[in-house]
Amino acid sequence: MNLLLGDDAIAFFESFEEKDEKAFWLNTSLISPEVFEKCEDFSFEKIPHISHGYYYNETNLKIGHQPLHHGGAFYSQDPAAMLPTQLIPINPNWKVLDLCAAPGGKSTQLASVLSKGEGALLANEIHPGRNRILAENMERMAFRNVLITKLSPAEIASVYASYFDLVLVDAPCSGEGMFRKYPESISEWSPEQVELCSIRQKEILNDALSCVKPGGYLIYSTCTYSVEENEEIIRWITKNHPFSPVEAPEHIIKVTSGNKQYPDLEFACRRCYPHLYKGEGQFMCCLQKEGTLSENTFNAKIPLKKINNTTLKLLQDSIKNAVNLPLNCLYEYKDKVLVIPENFIKLPPRGITSCGVILGNIENKRFVLHHQFFKAYKALFQNQYETASAKEANEYLSGLELFLPDSPNGYGVISYNGVPLGGYKASNGRLKNHYPKGLRNHL
Repeated sequence: MNLLLGDDAIAFFESFEEKDEKAFWLNTSLISPEVFEKCEDFSFEKIPHISHGYYYNETNLKIGHQPLHHGGAFYSQDPAAMLPTQLIPINPNWKVLDLCAAPGGKSTQLASVLSKGEGALLANEIHPGRNRILAENMERMAFRNVLITKLSPAEIASVYASYFDLVLVDAPCSGEGMFRKYPESISEWSPEQVELCSIRQKEILNDALSCVKPGGYLIYSTCTYSVEENEEIIRWITKNHPFSPVEAPEHIIKVTSGNKQYPDLEFACRRCYPHLYKGEGQFMCCLQKEGTLSENTFNAKIPLKKINNTTLKLLQDSIKNAVNLPLNCLYEYKDKVLVIPENFIKLPPRGITSCGVILGNIENKRFVLHHQFFKAYKALFQNQYETASAKEANEYLSGLELFLPDSPNGYGVISYNGVPLGGYKASNGRLKNHYPKGLRNHL
């Protein structure tokens, strides 16, 4: 670090005596900044140079218990980790792959942009436990256009050669940039670990690079300062693959540093340091593949059965007229019915964790709607209830029934500041709570 930073090294080491920063980014597919910034649930301040990013500094705040967090209106993430997805303007109609996606911070950023168009995201995580966390975060954020898989990079490459407009590789690394936030990780570091990570990163990238279509982009990021895992990896890519580094935009350059030991990469390869920016360590670089980026002309053929008439009738009998069903998008997968958008990603032959949105499944000869459908397709429900206060929203989130004498019978969606929290089924003024027990707050 002394070699990298020179006179700045003293300030860098002193920054380890300070606390790590708490922040989140806003899911503008669910709530606008104008509406959010009028909320008084807790205090926050904007992060300069990050679209819809905010710091918060309340020590005793349980941000995961906030109604808007339950609703998927924001995602807690380190401020530096928010930057890589802003290296290029992302077209909302793109097909995008996040190859090492868990826990989902960068994936949810990408999906939020893609949800504004006809784009779609494949979020992949091979580790089962981390894959489950990724799926839970995607469900909470109420995205419709995401495919989650648990495949190796080689399996992804075998299915998606030259397929994606953008591939993100937030690579497993030696983690030096997280030493302040997670001091226990220091004991895991060694020069040998750095070397092993570099070898693994190249193996992952060989597969990831093959998935980028001509003219498409790769964003590579790590949370380490090691040049062997950062600039040297970019050098290796440009030497062995038809990719060229892309200079970072001005708003990223303002809050990051270049490595003057690599003058030809200084403005494409950018680094975050905690003494210069209110966040942890991060490296990022965008590269473009040779060729011209063409518009997507393919439509994914979904190799799943369309919903059968028996299941459809049971579904319609169960929901009555409460929901306007998107009949042309309903498919059966195992014991569930899914809603899959028409302009989606082609599906791999195995390894699917989640695909589109779960509509529900049959239980005891009746159709039960899934929590994800209430959240993602709020607009299709005839019955809507906007909670009157944070107190009432928290009562719902803790599992209590609400009472609304004039509420029409049947299924509906409960919202807070317009953000869907979950579902209910009204009967004679009683709103039976359909918020999943495992997600509830404890009053």
